[in-house]
Order: sequence, then structure tokens, then C-alpha cells
Amino acid sequence: MRKSSIIILICLFAVSCANDSTKGTVYKKEDFGKTWPFTVDEVKIYCAGYQEVYVKSNEDVYALNGQAQDVVSSGQSKEATKTYEEIWLDNPESPGYKIPVPLDFIQNALNECESK
Repeated sequence: MRKSSIIILICLFAVSCANDSTKGTVYKKEDFGKTWPFTVDEVKIYCAGYQEVYVKSNEDVYALNGQAQDVVSSGQSKEATKTYEEIWLDNPESPGYKIPVPLDFIQNALNECESK
């Protein structure tokens, strides 16, 4: 019985890791040049919950859209504890403004939520 429990746990862990690695779209700074909106070189953007869009960089996860930020600010997020402002770049051509996050980043993630 103990052996089968360990095997089941290993299988569940493998499935959860597989789901995480396929979830989201990876974007790289090198593909965007001056329009890259983040201080990190690569991010994975994905959807979770009810249309909550998140940015993952390394092991850090940031709320990207309003729904995700609401969940984070309420302390109920299982995905993130931070908002993307922490990694959002200032626009050097427009002081006081940020580089816009491309709308397709968010739309691709929302499409992922709809396909669940």
C-alpha cells in the first residue's frame, strides 16, 4: 500500500509540473527590442482563475491585469503576491510613463482561460 501511495504522489507531481510547463506563452526581450516592457529578459504570461493574467519570470509571479491585481490585493491569490509594476520599464522617450504592455500578451492569456 505504501509503495502505491508513493507512485501515485510521483505521478500527480509529474502531471502538475507538466501542466505548468505548457501553461502560458513565453516572450523574450530579444524579439521586441525597444518596445519590451519589462526589466527582465524573458517572461511567461498565462491565465488562471477567472481571467486573471499573470507574468512569471524565473520563480517570481506578478499580477498583470486588473482581475489578477484584485485577487493579489485581497490576499487570496494562489499565483502571485506582487504586481507587474515591480518589473515594468519606464519609457525613456516619455518621462513619467511606462512602456505599454502589448495587448496581444494579455489577449493570448485570456484566450487560454477561455479554452479551459
